This record gives sequence, structure tokens and C-alpha cells, in this order.
Amino acid sequence: MSFVPGKRHVILAYVLALVVLPVIVVALSTIGIFRPILVGPFIIVSAYLGGLRAGLTATVIACGFAYYFLIALPAAPGESPVGGILAAATGLIAGTIISVLFHRLRTATLNANRERDRASEALRQSARDESERCRAEAAARATHERFAHFAEATQEVFWMTSIDKREVLYVSPAYATIWGRSCASLLASANEWIDAVHPLDRDRMVEAWAAASGGSYDQEFRIVRPDGSTRWIRDRAFTVCNAEGEQIALGGISEDITSRRDLEEQLRQTQKIESLGLLAGGVAHDFNNILGAITANANMIAEGMPEAHADRELVEEIEAAVVRAAALTRQLLAFSRKQVTDPVILDVNRAVADAHKMLRRLVSDDIEIHTSLEPDLGRIRFDPSSLVQVLMNLVVNARDAMPDGGSLTIATRRSGREIALAVSDTGSGMTADVLKHAFEPFFTTKSVGKGTGLGLSVVHGIVQQAGGRIEITSELGVGTTFRVTLPAIETAADPLLGRVTSTSRGCETIVLAEDDSYVRAAAARALRARGYTVLEASEGREALRLLRDHRSDVRILVTDIVMPGMNGRELAELALERMPSLRVLFMSGYTNDTSLRQSVAHAEVHFIEKPFRIEAFAAKVRQVLDEPDAGAEADLEWRSSSSQLTGPVAKSFEDGDAPAPAPQGPAGKVTLLSLVC
Repeated sequence: MSFVPGKRHVILAYVLALVVLPVIVVALSTIGIFRPILVGPFIIVSAYLGGLRAGLTATVIACGFAYYFLIALPAAPGESPVGGILAAATGLIAGTIISVLFHRLRTATLNANRERDRASEALRQSARDESERCRAEAAARATHERFAHFAEATQEVFWMTSIDKREVLYVSPAYATIWGRSCASLLASANEWIDAVHPLDRDRMVEAWAAASGGSYDQEFRIVRPDGSTRWIRDRAFTVCNAEGEQIALGGISEDITSRRDLEEQLRQTQKIESLGLLAGGVAHDFNNILGAITANANMIAEGMPEAHADRELVEEIEAAVVRAAALTRQLLAFSRKQVTDPVILDVNRAVADAHKMLRRLVSDDIEIHTSLEPDLGRIRFDPSSLVQVLMNLVVNARDAMPDGGSLTIATRRSGREIALAVSDTGSGMTADVLKHAFEPFFTTKSVGKGTGLGLSVVHGIVQQAGGRIEITSELGVGTTFRVTLPAIETAADPLLGRVTSTSRGCETIVLAEDDSYVRAAAARALRARGYTVLEASEGREALRLLRDHRSDVRILVTDIVMPGMNGRELAELALERMPSLRVLFMSGYTNDTSLRQSVAHAEVHFIEKPFRIEAFAAKVRQVLDEPDAGAEADLEWRSSSSQLTGPVAKSFEDGDAPAPAPQGPAGKVTLLSLVC
């Protein structure tokens, strides 16, 4: 590479011209060997390093010293001054020429060097640009690959259309999974998207899509897949812009929200059931009181009739109708979770036989009902009304599986310490998918409006609560069998189930608290017919006065749970505080008292469900009266630390006036005592 003078070299050139050159000229002249040609190299170096001005400066200085030493000083003997003048002039001309030439050489060298530097910089910039381009392309490829992997792995559909929405530029593979159509078909025809929209949503979506723009398009609609199935889709859009901010495309995300919609529908169904439960709870008390009055009076009529009486069958029809009506009420209360269950020792065979006539009315005439009951089956601990509900739901399910008729079989079997109750049909059977979801709430294969999908779910819950299990076996075209397995109880059946009227008699005094006059009159009449003394009260305050006035005579308090003012639980608490040996029997068809329902379920209080048969009611009263004295059966204690009554209410038992419970205060609190039944 050739030498290229820089700025520091210009300074060096002037140093040579102004300092070094004069010193050398003076030195050479002093020793007498100065010759003009000797300053030529200094002029050349000065011109090349410093340019034309530096070269001319060196030339002028050299010529000046030459003039001084060769002309101005006295000439040596024999020397002519003309020669000095010519030498100085020649030096000046030669120096000027040399300065110009080397100045041009310097300029050419600098220009060439600049061009070379510019070329090198251009090459380096080109290399940098190429490197940046390669990095940008690699980053773009990596981004595209990441997006492609993400789009292929995610369950949502990513799509992109032209800004006029006439052409689909991209759609992710999830489209084929959700829509059931190929991505290629959508890329070939954008109209396929709108063609797949459900007819009921299509007009709305056409209008929304026409007005779609980024950020303003967020729609939920249904699509129909090629197999006829329907799915719910949520579709959102956003604009795609270039570096200048111009809109170049419309992008979006579509997701399958069918599961969410199904959950929302289940929530709506649940809310409907809750509303129905609230409605049922509101009317259940009065409705069951009406049924109670009907069944009590029908029982009283039947008791006075000979077996061969012509009207005996009519009375039995009335009783059967009450049973069916009560079963409907229990179905509603089961949904609202306000039903009070009372597990007892049951003979399953007898329960099936007793329910046979009612079950017969649930199915059409072209369905035959058969029973296959194993003798000496044993017994279970189960709520009788819940067992009837299980049978009803399974029979209705079997009926719906046989729209053209068939055969329905109810069978019982004993296996070790378990008892099995099976309901089989000869219907169409279930697929594997239906079997998997059969017990899920709201799952149904029936058409809209013909089923809630709660029947089998209710059965499953009842059986599990009783410590049992339920299994399904089914074969398409052959039929289905539901098998309920429950733990066997090695003890005799509940005395209430077989006790006859003659064993339900007594002479004790009973306080009967019931706000419904018809039920109260029927129950009192039945008890008096069996020898009891009955003191009737229409509400809690009146019952407390009767208990106070007849404290030494009253053995048992029979009270409805739901009453205006003071309810049955509060009445029992106050009564037992003053009369610890008093027996209590609760009766109701509906209660909001969760603690009381749990106590009944665990056999901690005595309870009878309305409507009840007179003989069962009388037998229950007798059972409570015949139990050991208070404290003898510690396992029958009903304890609660959460319910408290205030002083004025407790004191009212002594005063003979029982106001409604006052708000809790710091003074006079009475904690709920144990109820020993």
C-alpha cells in the first residue's frame, strides 16, 4: 500500500521547510560545501508531505539562502556573481516545478486513497446489509415456524383474509378439526365459511361479516358440520398493518365454545330446577297437608269398612292417588333438596310389591311388567319414599327405551352381604358413549322438551347417599339393565312396617301442634280412636300453653315443623328445656331446616313424612312412647351448638305466652338442648 500523508505530515513538512532546511543550508554554507542541488530533496519531501504551499515555502527559503550565500556575500576570488544568480533562479524554477509535481502526486494519492476507502466502506456496508438481511430472513423464518407450530398445536383457528374479505389468505389446521372441512377447500372458496353457518344464525352473520373491521367484530354463532352435528363458535377479528401503518389484511381467531355453551345451558337448567324447587318448597307444605287430610280420612273410612264392601276399591283408589301425588311432590323436593328422608329397615321385596300397582300406571299397556323376587332376601336401611323414587325413575327410563312396547323386569337377588335390585328392559340399548354419560346431570338422548336428563342422576345420588352403587349393562338391540346394590342389614324389618292397628293403641296424653286444621283434625281423630288423649294446638304459642297447663299428664309432643310464628323446632327446644323427659315426634313434608334434615337422616330425631297413612302414624307415635327414658339411649341424642334462643322466648313457657323469637342479644341466651327421642 502506498504512503498517504495525513494532517500531522503537513506540520512535519513546514518544520522541514522553516527549521530543518535553513539549519542545513547555513551549516553547509559555513563549511563551504553548499550547493543548491542539495536542498532538492527537502523541497520534494515538503511538497509531498505538506502540499504545494509547503513545497513553495521550502523552495523560497532555499532560494533565499542560496541568494544570500552565493550573491550577497562577497564572491570568492575568481568566482563570478552571475553564476550565483543563475543558480538561484534555476533553483527557484526547479523548486516550483518540483513542488507542483509532487503536490499533484500527493493530491492524486489522497484522491485514490479516498476512493479506495469509499470502495472498501461500500463493500463493508454491503456485507453488513447482506448480514442484516440474512439475520432478518432467519428471524422471519423462525417467527413463521414458531407461529406455524403454535397454530398447529392450538385448538383455536387462526385465519387471515384480504382486506376486502373476498380471499382467505391463511387458515390454521384446527379448522379441519372444528369445522370438519379441509383447509384447502376454504382457501379455494371463502364462501365455504358462511355456508357452514347454521341457517338460524346465517343472516345475522352475513350482516356482521359485511361490517367487520378489526376490533369491532366479535360474534358467537353455530356451525353445522358435514356429519350434521352442531357446534358453537366464537369468532374475533383484528387488522393486519404494514410498516407504514396501512391495513393490508384482516386476521382473526375462531374458537370452539360448545363446551362453554353446554355448561351455560346446564346452569340455566339448574337455575330452572332451583326456581322449580323454590316454587315446590313454597307449595309443598300446603299440598302435603291437603294430601295428608285426604289420606287420613280415607284410611279412617277404610278401617271401618269390611273387606268385601263395594266401596272398598274406591277408597283404595283414593289412597293410591295420594301416593302418586306425594311421589310427585317428593320428586320436586328432591331437586330443591328440601326433602326430609327417614331411613328405616326395609324389606325390599315387600317395597317392590307395594309399588307394583303404581309402577304399572307409569307404563303403557304394550309394556309387560314382570317381577323376579328372591325369597328370604333380607333387608336394607333405606328411606321408603326414596326407594319408590328410584323404582319410578328406573321404570320411566325403561319405558322411554321401549316406545313400541316390550318387557320390563324388576328382580331382587342376595349376594353375600349385599342385596341387588335390578330393573331390565328389552329396549333399544345404549351405545358406549351414552353409557359413559348416563348418570351425568342434564344428559339426555331425548328430544328437546321431553326430558331434563335428571332422572338417572337423581337415582345415582340417592343410591350413593345410602352407601350403595348402581351399574349399567346394555347391548344395542337387546336391552338395558340397571343394577342397584345396597348393603344388607341383618335385623328384623322396622316395626312400623308390620305393626297393626291393635298394637298402636295407648292411653297417654299427646299435644298435637299442626297449623292445618284438616290434618290436625284427622290426626287427632285417629289417635283418639286408638285410646289417646289429644290436646290440639294450631300454633307454637298455644302448644306451649297446653304443655304448661298439662305438664304432669303430657308424655309426647307431636308437632309440624313448618308453622307460622314459632316453628316446630323452636317449640321442641323450649318444651324440652322445661320438660326433659318429654318425647318429640316431628312431622312435615317440607322443611328449610338443614340441621333438622341431617338429624333425621342420621336417626337422631323421630320424624314422619307427610302425607302419611294413619296406621303408620299411630305406630310411629307408639314407637316413640315405648322408647327408654331420657339418657338411656345416648346415641339418640340430637345436639346443636349453632341454634340459640333468647331469654324472653324461654321465659314464655312459664308465663303462658310465647312470642316469636327475638333477635339474639347479650342477655338471656338459652342454648339448644339435646333432644332425646
